[in-house]
Amino acid sequence: MNELDGITQKVDVLNHVPIGMFLIRKDYSVIFWNKCLENWTGVGSKDIIGKNLGDNYSHFKTPAYYARLGIIFQGGPPAIFSSQLHKHIIPSPLPNGSFRIQHTTVTSVPSIDGKSYYALFAIEDVSDISRRIQAIKEAEKTKIEKEKLKGVIETAGAVCHELNQPLMIISALSEIIMNQISEGDSMYKNINNIFKAVKRAGATTQKLANITRYETRAYVSGSKIIDIDKASEASSIVPQE
Repeated sequence: MNELDGITQKVDVLNHVPIGMFLIRKDYSVIFWNKCLENWTGVGSKDIIGKNLGDNYSHFKTPAYYARLGIIFQGGPPAIFSSQLHKHIIPSPLPNGSFRIQHTTVTSVPSIDGKSYYALFAIEDVSDISRRIQAIKEAEKTKIEKEKLKGVIETAGAVCHELNQPLMIISALSEIIMNQISEGDSMYKNINNIFKAVKRAGATTQKLANITRYETRAYVSGSKIIDIDKASEASSIVPQE
């Protein structure tokens, strides 16, 4: 019985599991490729068995993989290639054009002659789990953003309420004083500057009253503050002078 026949008999049951599994020698030649991987990749076992894995999947020729798999070929502990760091160790397209997100465990398996070790790859398709986790994260992010926005709107409303009346009084008094003195009066320019500043402040409170989303911008010492222009529907308002 040759090596491949012996391998086939020992691992044939792996053709019936719903995860991708394959076996390679220390020289990276493939000696088993299960039916699940055939379905996922479109690569038949006859097309890859006996060939170097790196010829089909070049990332296996990189130092990072050589280092981790080298331990496996020495009979070392299992190696895990998580879906967070290695999205798809064996690229396998889904019907929608995206690739399966995979969680891979590689285990040392004694060779048929008992003199060396093979590397057995077990690949789980965690695409659905990853999508659900991402959906939960997005929902949590949306919830947090809504809570932040609610806080901003409530604070902005309180600020507008407290400032609008004093601003209206200052604006009205400034206008009355300017109507009572000539433009040549030394006080006229100062009062007019106050009037313009109040108008600008009024435009800002109007923006605050129209905040509809949570937007920030960089501030001093790495801190952030609300970007009133971006957060407000009233960002196009320009104070009249």
